Amino acid sequence: MDVTEKLKAKTKPVRSHNIDAEEIMGMCSALKKRAPNATICYLSSKMRAKKNNSVKYLDEMDEKKR
Repeated sequence: MDVTEKLKAKTKPVRSHNIDAEEIMGMCSALKKRAPNATICYLSSKMRAKKNNSVKYLDEMDEKKR
């Protein structure tokens, strides 16, 4: 495989480890321990909201726009 400058630039921001996967697994384990009867859909939604800061974004948005 030829590693070109374009390919290097494209892959530069990519993490070379799986820390995101480990973080998600940890969050899932903690949430499941805290609420053992919660569904996977609920846990997934909660983790997604935490990871992408959507709740914070919505809280900071003015009421008319929200």
